Amino acid sequence: MKYFLPFFLLSLLVVSCEKESSSITTSKQTITTDDWVVSQDYIRGQDAPYPVIENPTYLSVQEKTFPSEELVLLFKSQEGIYVFPHSQLLPETINDLIDDQPIAITYCPITGSGIGFNRILNNDTLTLTASGYLYNSNMAPLDIKSGAIWSQMLRQPLKGFAQQLDAFSLLETKWKNIEDFFPDAKVFVVPEDSLISVTDRTDDIDDQINPPTNVTLSNGDRYVGLPSGLNKTTLISYDSFGDEWSILPSALSVGSEITVIGNKKMHLILTFLKPEFKLFPINDRFPIIMRDDVGTEWDIFGHAFSGPRKGQKLKKPFSYVAYGFAWNNLFSKISVIE
Repeated sequence: MKYFLPFFLLSLLVVSCEKESSSITTSKQTITTDDWVVSQDYIRGQDAPYPVIENPTYLSVQEKTFPSEELVLLFKSQEGIYVFPHSQLLPETINDLIDDQPIAITYCPITGSGIGFNRILNNDTLTLTASGYLYNSNMAPLDIKSGAIWSQMLRQPLKGFAQQLDAFSLLETKWKNIEDFFPDAKVFVVPEDSLISVTDRTDDIDDQINPPTNVTLSNGDRYVGLPSGLNKTTLISYDSFGDEWSILPSALSVGSEITVIGNKKMHLILTFLKPEFKLFPINDRFPIIMRDDVGTEWDIFGHAFSGPRKGQKLKKPFSYVAYGFAWNNLFSKISVIE
């Protein structure tokens, strides 16, 4: 795993560069220190990028253990299953190349939001890290080559490029489920000698300027959200489920009907674009969780495991998990599926 300079040295370099020039020049464009595309009333923190993590290494499930209830982010690729425990995501951004695709795993410990990003933009490969800024309490990824900054949860530019980042969903569940059902998974762990340090940011949620919203959510509860447009999102509460797998009545979200299946005990809510056939929950077969009307069995990733439709895959809308206050902070039009 490659780490750039520890933060206190990186800060000196940043300050030094700022004294010589107020802009960062790339082959794409020049971004000045005044090149914000949002009101700075919503910005807190400081220009203090975190150390960059690239090409991370992973441990096996047997090499590292975590508390059973610790939340983790789960990513399924052609190469296998990757696990990112919340406690190991202090750096907030992990750059990697998986399935020959440059990606970044991001996590904001304040808003509790974990999102994967495609690092290809305009045929260029971004190298992302936490900028040191917060946009309404949410971390703001920075591309170190261009100086462009985005809102993690909104994916919209805050400074620099005027394009939204392309993102993909990560599943959130408990570490116990990884130990019990995915023993071959690859687990990201920050090495003890990595010298990872982060800047002191303004993390006071109450200090943020919040846009008006039409729904009041429980601040500390976690919701799965399906954003559709800059200000609109559909949320699903874990309280809508019990300790067995169940499917909610079909609901309209992101412009299409979706199928929502969840299990509160396992801390998993999964969303799929509604197929043309019926799905029914299955218990005690995890990671298989559904059966369709012709006997095909489906797993948590939407893959047909066995049966007449074996090899097919359900389509998924983009979604992620965050705390209630974070959805209220960043989205003004909220609907809740119950």
